[in-house]
Amino acid sequence: MKDVFGLIISGSEEQELRDLTMTRSIAAVPVAGRYRVIDFYLSNLVNSGIHNVGVITYRNYHSLMDHIMGGVEWDLSRKRDGLFILPPMSQHGQGTKFYDGTAEAINGVRNYINRCSQNTCLLHTNCRTIYNTTYRDMESFHNDSGADITVMYHEPDVMEYPASRNEFRLDIDEDNNVKDIFNGNSLMNSNKISMDVYMIDKNLLLQLVDASIMRGGSDFVKDVLISNMSKLNIKAYKLDRPAYKIDTLEGYFKASMAFLDNKTRHSLLEGSGPVYTKVKDEVPARYSKESFVSNSLVTDGCVVEGSVENSILFRGVQVAKGAVLKNCVIMQDSQIQSNAVLENVILDKKCTILRGRRLVGTGNYPMVVAKGSTI
Repeated sequence: MKDVFGLIISGSEEQELRDLTMTRSIAAVPVAGRYRVIDFYLSNLVNSGIHNVGVITYRNYHSLMDHIMGGVEWDLSRKRDGLFILPPMSQHGQGTKFYDGTAEAINGVRNYINRCSQNTCLLHTNCRTIYNTTYRDMESFHNDSGADITVMYHEPDVMEYPASRNEFRLDIDEDNNVKDIFNGNSLMNSNKISMDVYMIDKNLLLQLVDASIMRGGSDFVKDVLISNMSKLNIKAYKLDRPAYKIDTLEGYFKASMAFLDNKTRHSLLEGSGPVYTKVKDEVPARYSKESFVSNSLVTDGCVVEGSVENSILFRGVQVAKGAVLKNCVIMQDSQIQSNAVLENVILDKKCTILRGRRLVGTGNYPMVVAKGSTI
């Protein structure tokens, strides 16, 4: 894919994720013990042979920048092309401001887009989905179909995938033409869910964004795609791999628990290529003779003396003697003291649960403890 460059809009704080995105963008949310959401996006691009990638930041981007840095782990630290961290500014007249929507974000980095030697943009308008794929088949489909824009979608079971106001669903005919795009909360019934991934010629992209900005638009889907449905040849490309939306607490928790299944974990972390992440050297996890661990992911640096079942422990987590964890996601450097009981709980980084405390959520509404909290 030598003629394709990647452009990722990292997103901002998601209201439905509340405490998990108070201090970081959704792209920097930790997943699966040692990864961040952005790792999947960068790895998919690199495994596709795309080595020119721009990441547009937004508010609370310090955690994201600290994680991806110069892109070394993804082989994106290069003399030619590589990883570019782009400021979250929108150009308006003689001044600048934080962008209000995805179309404004694209308009704010037009100089980067114009400088790219590649002619085709693989645009990611958000980082709300975890999946593992390469984009070579999508590129072939896009070129063979003669599409102006190709949008990637997946098709889960409707009953297992409740609608979200953050997503867009597609109405597609038998020839993969996109006939309509509508918000997930609309009355239209479709389980064809946009992955927020679009393939488009960069000159057409800038032309459409320019027209949208001139009309006062700010959002790529609403003000660019939907407004030009009758003028553009928009095709839909189906992703036939597992994909998990994480823009709600329920979705994030469901995706996290999915990593405990061997088949799903392999598909998400090794399916079309490995998922790369920032390297951190830690000592191996240590288990006491009294510990009990079942169906869990326990990463380096953890110390387990209590009971851990169906849970994910990030680096450096300590579980004291007598503590019980069931169906939990415990992020980096958190401590669970003796005889504490946690069930269906998400602990952000560096939390402390004092001895004897009991925290219980449900599968649909897990309890979330904000970063650095002590309970």
